[in-house]
Amino acid sequence: MLNFSVFVLVPVNIDRSISVFLLSWMDEQQNNSATRSELDQAFQDIYIERYRAIDRRIAEQLASGNIEVTPGGLQLTPRGRTTVAALRFFGDLFSTDQRFLHPNHAGEATIGP
Repeated sequence: MLNFSVFVLVPVNIDRSISVFLLSWMDEQQNNSATRSELDQAFQDIYIERYRAIDRRIAEQLASGNIEVTPGGLQLTPRGRTTVAALRFFGDLFSTDQRFLHPNHAGEATIGP
């Protein structure tokens, strides 16, 4: 379990964490304050655009079999639907922020404890 925690959870969380990115970006600002607008801009310019966040996520979901390329674009596979159902189950179980599990109902979602 320790190996799982260290070699899977830590690298994955660091790689995917927006919080880690924002804290690290702020640290590199040499003690200068940052506005909300500057954080938004850094996230968009660096994390999304320069680091191609969406392309990376598409590639990993194609590789895992959760999505496939169709003539009409990207499509969720049966495996992808099972993955979403499992994520929603565990999200409910642990009372996580439901906005990420039901993005089209973001206004109705609540944040867990």
